[in-house]
This record gives sequence, C-alpha cells and structure tokens, in this order.
Amino acid sequence: MDLSIQLANPPFPVYVQAVRVHYLIAVILCVITISVVWWNGVKRKDFLTPPPDQRLVEVHHSTAIDLEATDGIAQDLPAKAILVKPTKLTLPDSAQESNPQVKEDELLVIGDLTVSPGLDCYADLAEKGSDFLVAMATELETKGELQRALLAWERVLDVVKPVPEQYELASKAILRLSPQLPLWNVDPSTVFVVRLQVGCDGETAELLEPVLIELCTLLNTGTSGIVEIKPKVNSGPRPSEDAPKLRIALWFSGRDEKSTQSKTVTIPSDHTDPTVLRNLVLTSAYKLIREDVSSHTEFQAPIAHQEPQDPLPLFQSSVSRLLWQEFARRLNTPAP
Repeated sequence: MDLSIQLANPPFPVYVQAVRVHYLIAVILCVITISVVWWNGVKRKDFLTPPPDQRLVEVHHSTAIDLEATDGIAQDLPAKAILVKPTKLTLPDSAQESNPQVKEDELLVIGDLTVSPGLDCYADLAEKGSDFLVAMATELETKGELQRALLAWERVLDVVKPVPEQYELASKAILRLSPQLPLWNVDPSTVFVVRLQVGCDGETAELLEPVLIELCTLLNTGTSGIVEIKPKVNSGPRPSEDAPKLRIALWFSGRDEKSTQSKTVTIPSDHTDPTVLRNLVLTSAYKLIREDVSSHTEFQAPIAHQEPQDPLPLFQSSVSRLLWQEFARRLNTPAP
C-alpha cells in the first residue's frame, strides 16, 4: 500500500512515499539482528566448564551475607558424585557372615571413583587377602558403586584363595550384580572369538549340532561381550552297524585354524537324550577352562564342578570376566 502525505501550505508540493518491504526480508533481518545481539553477549562465556569449588564457596558466602542468613546455611563441602543405586541390593548379613573390620585408611585403595576402572582392577591387592577384598566389595556395593563392586567380588574368586563361605558369598554377589550392569565390551572389533569344537561321527553330529549352538548362546551371555564362543562340529563318516561308536572329542581353539588349542577331553557318544548331552558337554567345557586357567595363568582356577551340580551357573558365577579374557587371549595366539 502506498501512502502520500501533503504538507500544509508548502512553498511547493512535497510528497513522502512509504517504502513497502517484503515480509520475508523483514523476518530475515529480525533473525540476523537477534543472532548478532545474542552472539555478542555469549561469545566470551564458557557454559561447559564448571566453576571451581573455591568460586562456589565465595558466591555461596556472599549470597548468605546479603540475605543475612549465615547461621542457617550449612558449611560448604565439595559436591559429591551422584551415584546410581542398584535396582536390587541384598548385602551380606554381618551377623551371619565372617566379615572382619577393615580400617578406614586401608579402604583408600578403592581408588578414584571418577575414573573408569580396568578389567583387572584390584588385582594388585591380592596380598591383602580375601578378608580385605570381601570388606572392600561390600563397601563399594553399599556406596552404589556397582561396577567396581562387581570387579572386587570377582577378585575374591580369581586372585586370592577364599574360604568356602567367602567363595559362595562372592558367587552370589556376581549373579546379583551382573544383570544390573551393561556389557563390559560393546565394540565388536575387540571381541575375542573362541571356537568350541567337537569331533564325532556323522550320526552323533546330527544330535550334537543343535545342542552345541544352544550352549554357545548361553555361554556368551556370561562373557559380558568380551568373548564370542562359536560352535564347530567336525563330523566323520557314520559308523558301521557292527563297529563300536567312537567317543566324542571336545576342545577349545582360537578364531584361526593355526591358533592355540586347549587340551582335548572325550565323552561317551552312546547318549541320545539332548539333556544328557548338554550336561556332558557343559561339564567337559568347564573342566577345560578350569584346567587352562590353572596351567597357563597366575590366577586362581574356578571352583571344581561337583556332581550332580548343574554346570551352567558355574560359568556365570565362577569364571570371572578377567578369566574369560585371559583364556580367550591365549587361544588366539599362534600355536607353538
């Protein structure tokens, strides 16, 4: 719309004509103006770095003085980290468990809780004994430091020789805490691949293959993403009718064919019940891991399997993540 204004009694006619601006240009100019003002106001501000504790104390005290409320404000202390409380926490009963008192200064070895721990965390505390590690693990779990608590409970099993009551206590804690924590390793490129191999005749292979696939899936859930166990069935010809059936050979190996192998054990092949085969394979696999840890590492071997105990929980509660890593790392080296 054009506007014309004529001045009263001018010496000559004068007209002022308004300029019409498109609304898109007006919007763009408004945005630019606001952006420039905002940028000039914040370009020298640091919104990411928290102020030092001393500065917080000064501000707190100056505010208290301005409000004349110094008596009602508590003394300033460094801020404590927010801890994630466990969804289910059942701590050992001190009245029933042997849990010696540990000096407060000794618990300083817990370390900097703001730094992510390594998988071998607290392994250097083996000389302090199982009593100290149990007390420290309990303290960490009480504080809500579940990742470090799990590592401490695992050290009770793999770096010291606990009494049976402490071993049972640590195993239950591992089963309790493991489901509440994320996988330790989420990078597929750093996963150790271990093959669970069997050698048998063609008839037995048909029975064993689905059992082996199921067992590897179950075992992988206890390695926290550190190890991936893959099944491999090496089948030969079917046995003749009058020939005795060969025993099943079972062993672990690394990813490549030329990698290191564990010892080989044999189990009977005259069982056709998948449940019986499952227990036989699991028991033999657990014995192989236990023997390998005992022979080739400085760590304590997992507790021995006792019949008729189900071997599957032993993989989850007695073979620590660190033992899985050491076992898989050795197998993935070139065979001598």
